[in-house]
Amino acid sequence: MAFVLILMLSLFVSGTIVSASQKALPGDNLYSVKRTLEELALATSLDQASDAELHIQYAKERLAEFRALIFEGRYDDVPEAQKNYEEQLVKAIQVIEVVSTQDASQARQLAMELEAILADHRLILAALSINAPGSISAAISDVMAAAEVAG
Repeated sequence: MAFVLILMLSLFVSGTIVSASQKALPGDNLYSVKRTLEELALATSLDQASDAELHIQYAKERLAEFRALIFEGRYDDVPEAQKNYEEQLVKAIQVIEVVSTQDASQARQLAMELEAILADHRLILAALSINAPGSISAAISDVMAAAEVAG
């Protein structure tokens, strides 16, 4: 009976940590859990096209993190969020290129999806740059440039 109780408690705590980590931002204690879960999802995806979809999704999440850090005034964590966003864009493009050697039609669809998301990202970044403090304006400009180059 004690074993079952301990097992149930462990599963509850694990589920709570996983759930809480989904809202974590760079600099938060649970951020590494969030990123590890993303890597696990990539490791268990079925094909390169699924990997591309995940990288596109993670790029959206990285921009949301970048934006949240700015809104929260956590400027010291912005460079990590910038790096993470740019890395996801590069990975998405690389995987789409691999998919293009396997299925050109699917690669075009993924590229169009990425371009649509990047268009949204450029609008979000332009709005952020209007009210952002000077100390992070370079980071915003760099992320905007990455979104331009990727698109």
